[in-house]
Amino acid sequence: MPITYFLFYILTRFFAPYLVSLGLGIIFFLLAKKHNVSKQNSLLYSEELWIMTLALFLVGWPGVLFYGIIFLFVFLFASVINTARYGALYRTTPYYLWIPTAILVILCSELYLKDTTLWLLLKI
Repeated sequence: MPITYFLFYILTRFFAPYLVSLGLGIIFFLLAKKHNVSKQNSLLYSEELWIMTLALFLVGWPGVLFYGIIFLFVFLFASVINTARYGALYRTTPYYLWIPTAILVILCSELYLKDTTLWLLLKI
């Protein structure tokens, strides 16, 4: 009995947030790959799918939600800047935004978010 309790405790306290974020990363990988194929591979580079999945895995469970929101704002900001700079026909790729945004979310979650009520409610 004590060994099963110990294993369950280890699974839920240490690995559950990363298992959930890995599952979400795989789901987003499959959805993005399917959508990218339907658009003749013009939206994302092939390795970008793996970078996106890695970033989703690294931020952990509650961080995935904040990562999605922050990534959308960062990408929108980059798109507006590139459109203003190069014109409306310039296509902004999120290739160089996946990992820096993940690092930003990890730092924010460790410094600010981990003590908020919303973070504690979402934490497994």
